[in-house]
Amino acid sequence: MPPYVWLIVFHPILVTLIAILLLVPLLRWTGLGARYKYRILLALLAAYVVDSAFALPRIVFAYGLSKTPVVAQQIPLPRRLVLVDIPCGAKCHDLLISGAVEEIISVTPGRPRFSTLTAAVRYQAGWTIPGGCPHEREKENRDPSFAQQQSGYCPLVEPVDIPKQGIFLVHETEQVTASETARAYTSAYLVKAPPSPVIHFSGTEVQDRASGGTTVLASSYHYEAPGLLGLPPLIGCWNRPDNVIWIMPPGDTGCGLWRWFTWGGGDRGSRDPKWVFEQAFGLPDHPVVPPQRPEVPPATPAQALEILSRVWTIEFYFPRLRDALIDPSNPDQVLNDLIVSHARRGNLEGSLIALLAEKRPAALVGLSSRLNPMPQTFARSGEVLDEMERNAKFRDDFADTMFLVLQSRWEPPQNTGRFLKLMEVNHPGWLCDKLDRMKGSAEISKILAKDAVKQNRTQCTR
Repeated sequence: MPPYVWLIVFHPILVTLIAILLLVPLLRWTGLGARYKYRILLALLAAYVVDSAFALPRIVFAYGLSKTPVVAQQIPLPRRLVLVDIPCGAKCHDLLISGAVEEIISVTPGRPRFSTLTAAVRYQAGWTIPGGCPHEREKENRDPSFAQQQSGYCPLVEPVDIPKQGIFLVHETEQVTASETARAYTSAYLVKAPPSPVIHFSGTEVQDRASGGTTVLASSYHYEAPGLLGLPPLIGCWNRPDNVIWIMPPGDTGCGLWRWFTWGGGDRGSRDPKWVFEQAFGLPDHPVVPPQRPEVPPATPAQALEILSRVWTIEFYFPRLRDALIDPSNPDQVLNDLIVSHARRGNLEGSLIALLAEKRPAALVGLSSRLNPMPQTFARSGEVLDEMERNAKFRDDFADTMFLVLQSRWEPPQNTGRFLKLMEVNHPGWLCDKLDRMKGSAEISKILAKDAVKQNRTQCTR
């Protein structure tokens, strides 16, 4: 039987009410209620106390957790950090770039639904041509900063054995879905573990692991688990924490006696490890020597094309790659393909079009017929308009394409009016002629929706 049917048929409030309506007449009819009412009440109270005693360790554990990260002992930043299931973001890699940390080892624990193997890799500072970092290295720097992107920072990555000793930054989590009942939790790396069963538990610890044992230097936890039985006790079946038909009080999933949640700790500190790098460590106790940055040669034409083809936005890399990109060794068709590939991802890149209009106009031939579907955004449209104002031939050759691109969102939006004014000054009646030719086409409705088109269209009826 599907869970939602249980919830309709065995709604805890309805089931409990029906049980009471049946039980009270039965006790009166048999005389057991009058004869043993105090014993019955005492037995129910004793059962409640016994059940509460079983829940007490979970409640005490929950209330003993701090809502904010706790730093028991701040230590100098070590030469090596071992991260267990903690992503190494931009701030983490800045430690390698500065030389404050010489190496970072990232441990990825095995997961039952994916790989059961635990793997470890070592990060060290490295550089390549900006934008040319191989994917297997680039993905190890999650959310890189602008300065890292501009410098071409690309961490060196190699597999290593998992260390036994050192400073470990450890994260573990257990999440029980709403369709499952609470279950036991066994920690693999954390020193602190909650009493079972749990609904959700996540923890982050900074550990000093040595041959003599493990010391927790800083920590943050979040915990949710089944707590006390409600008063009055409810019986039935329910989902956690709510259902699309009705909202129930927070409690464990399943059928039987309903019980409240107990919870404690801070969810943000246990999920986001930024506080570790900001609070858990002091200044390094060793000489800080930035790693030597190698001399990286300029990008070749092929590398420039590959980099700009791979990245989602070209603005970070385009200025230093533009000269290599337009080298004659890159064919016109390949440059045309580059524009189309970005357009199909959603962006028509104005800076790229303006460059080709000036240096490689043949690469723009036939572009309008390939913009299908039309890109969502026309980025840096002003650069194209600047070139159209300088170059009359490009203006007239590319005007039809610009008209079709009116279906897209221009950045900035006021450039649509600038474009129409430019065409009207040089070719009076141009817009009216284009609208008349496009009448009945699938694209015309989106073009007519533009405010600038509405304003300039009024002259067509005069």
